Amino acid sequence: MIIFDIGANNGGSCMHFAKNANNIVYAFEPTPYLLETYLYPNQKENYIIHPIAVSDFDGEATFNIAGQQDWGCSSLNNFSKDLESTWPGRTDFKVTESIQVEVTRMDTFLNSAEIKEIDFLHCDTQGSDLKVLKGFGEYINIIKEGEVEVFKQNPLYEESDNSMEMMEEFLLKNNFQITSINSNDRHDNEFN
Repeated sequence: MIIFDIGANNGGSCMHFAKNANNIVYAFEPTPYLLETYLYPNQKENYIIHPIAVSDFDGEATFNIAGQQDWGCSSLNNFSKDLESTWPGRTDFKVTESIQVEVTRMDTFLNSAEIKEIDFLHCDTQGSDLKVLKGFGEYINIIKEGEVEVFKQNPLYEESDNSMEMMEEFLLKNNFQITSINSNDRHDNEFN
């Protein structure tokens, strides 16, 4: 199987696939701490790490690091202003550092790779999942199945076009079937 883990974080979502030597995992993660602490120490021949961000453009961008708890809300996007009221109890929504990172579109990456099919896509890019999918361009149809993260209400990031409605429209337009929608936070703000 070919697995793409875009927004790999600490590798917890897809690193286990690399235990099977027949699988190849392509992990994309721009956060230096996560790369150095979790991903590089566990790199294998079939767990290939790309220390870059993924979106709908090629180039460089500011990446906002939220270096607390699990580091899982670092993003190319800026946090929304009213998070104390819409995400009560969360203290990790603070930028601790901003860095410049390389950004790629997936069609740019795939143009230079010999990948004909993606068996599973895990995408959790903190407010940019729809941009990531749009960045696949003509390669969108090589994805067999996967999981993305969207917001239903109270977006975590400013100016995010990553709403459930917009994602559903994009997926259905591109002949995907949505088989499940599950909340991933206690406020029912974000869903996979």
